[in-house]
Amino acid sequence: MRADLESLQASVAALLLMREKTATPPIFSTKPDLLDERISIYQANLQAVWTNTLRNAYPVIDQLVGADFFAQLAILYAEQFPSQSGDLHEFGAHFSDFLEVEKSVVDFPYFATVAALEWKVHRSYYAADAEAIGLNDFLASAGETASECHLQFHPAASLFQADHSAV
Repeated sequence: MRADLESLQASVAALLLMREKTATPPIFSTKPDLLDERISIYQANLQAVWTNTLRNAYPVIDQLVGADFFAQLAILYAEQFPSQSGDLHEFGAHFSDFLEVEKSVVDFPYFATVAALEWKVHRSYYAADAEAIGLNDFLASAGETASECHLQFHPAASLFQADHSAV
C-alpha cells in the first residue's frame, strides 16, 4: 500500500524533528545504521538553517548570548514555532515572544525587547517597495476629501514601544 504524500511528508518531518532515536519507520528500506547516519546529516542541516536564518534577523542577540548558545536557542525556538511559510525571512517572527518565556534567559528580560526591535529592522529591510506620497501631492490629489482618507504606514515603517532599553 502506498502512503499518500501528506502522510509521507509528515513521517519524514517527524523523523527529522525527533531528538532521540526510535524505531526505524517502515517507509525506509535502508539499513538502520545507514539510515541513522543519513538522518543525522539532514537534522544537522535543518538546525543550521534555523540557526543561520535567525542569526540573520537577530545579530545583536547572537552577539549577546554567543554562537553556541544562540544555536541552542534557535533549535528550541524552531521546535516551538515551526516555520509556517516558504519565506525564511518570516521564520523569526515570534522570537521575541519566545525569549520572554524561555527559562534559560529569564535573567535577561531585555533580550525580548532587543529581539522585538531587531525584528522590526529585519522586516523593514525586507519590506516590499511602495510608493510614498508627499504631503503636497496628497493634499493636491485628495482635495476636500483629505479628512476622509485613511493613511497607511509605508511597509518599511512601524512603531516601536519598549519596557526595556533596546538600542
